[in-house]
Amino acid sequence: MDSYGLDMDLATTMETHFDISPADLVPGLNIDGIQNRLRYAQNINAEITSVRPDFQLRTEHMVAIFVVDLKDLESGGGLSPDACDPLHLKERLESISPFCKHYMLHRDPKNLGESEWAHAIPGTPEEQPPLNHEMIRNHDSEQIKKSITYHSRFKTIETPPSIPPSKQEQMKCVERDSHRCVVTGSADPRVFWFIPETWNDTVKHNDDTGNLEEGCINLTNIPLLEDIHSAIELGKTHKAWNMLSVCEDLYEALTEGRCAFKYMGRQTLDDGKVAVELQFYWMPFMSGRFNRPVGFDPEDPSEEVTSDYVSELPFFQELFTEMLLESNAAPGLNKLKNITTKFEERLRSGYSFHVTMPKEDAEKFKSVVKVHWACMVFTALYGGTCEAWYMTGRNQTDGSLEPRDREFNLDKTGLSTLAPRDSQTI
Repeated sequence: MDSYGLDMDLATTMETHFDISPADLVPGLNIDGIQNRLRYAQNINAEITSVRPDFQLRTEHMVAIFVVDLKDLESGGGLSPDACDPLHLKERLESISPFCKHYMLHRDPKNLGESEWAHAIPGTPEEQPPLNHEMIRNHDSEQIKKSITYHSRFKTIETPPSIPPSKQEQMKCVERDSHRCVVTGSADPRVFWFIPETWNDTVKHNDDTGNLEEGCINLTNIPLLEDIHSAIELGKTHKAWNMLSVCEDLYEALTEGRCAFKYMGRQTLDDGKVAVELQFYWMPFMSGRFNRPVGFDPEDPSEEVTSDYVSELPFFQELFTEMLLESNAAPGLNKLKNITTKFEERLRSGYSFHVTMPKEDAEKFKSVVKVHWACMVFTALYGGTCEAWYMTGRNQTDGSLEPRDREFNLDKTGLSTLAPRDSQTI
């Protein structure tokens, strides 16, 4: 049975899941969860500042702490102070925002030619000498950073310079989905790619994505280099298991980060195929809080956070209602508010549907949906819906962070651009 037929058969039992707690959507987003994760944030901050007193925990770090699985913060987890030394912990925490920004850059292929995104197009690093004792003796931190970045960069080998999107795989996706939008049931759908088609369509794009793969594992626990990315194969995700058929309006909303799909589970059907359940959610439009410092009491970091940060807590709690209210889904785009499901009901957050596919595709489909969901939610919590170019990224020529809060503040106040500042020190 195909996806459309399965959902129609289940129409009497399918419900939108409005009884789901927001904490089920974003780990840590309830009163107890917030306080618990604040304690982990305090521990992380204390550990890093013990060797880097100039380090400041920022909003992108807090968003990551709220979004990752709790096990990642507990003892032995990837973001736990006892899992690695403080400097590596800092690198892991700081890898997440650049990864999500890179995802949003490629989310719409047109972004690659937009002026707002021009700063985020990775440059090609100049050849650098290998790290040597002289650099270390001279404390030449800038050269050390450039050498490490250059010689540890991701390198694609033994591939053609580029590949076009696979029309055959896109047709396979549309046929799998019965030539209909999986959400609305409308005909003549477009193909949405969970992992953007330009992530790995050229050697340059493949390298740019590979350089940020650590952010994927730290955010989602999904190893990018297993089924999603490769140093010896372009277009590894140019497959039907990375695609979904959606109507034109939803395609546009998805590329802008206005909505997202969450993986819920799967079941094996009588014919041996697998039915994967997804849920649809509008993403909240939160105020941009790009690169804002988060204050802990400098006299005792184990105590309560300072008043500056307490004032930010409503930012997270605000999500509770906004994520579940379709009325806040698309300011200025009334056409999205009138979208109906295949059951002719107004499309609201929590709407469930199924996608049937071969069993061998199901696990890879799960992985790409989870990467998509994590990046979309991180972006929304950070205030980056429809303006993700303000998120903190990474300069791939020297490895430094590139915050954009100054540009955000200038643009919002209508002031002209000023001379660019130096990248944030790592």
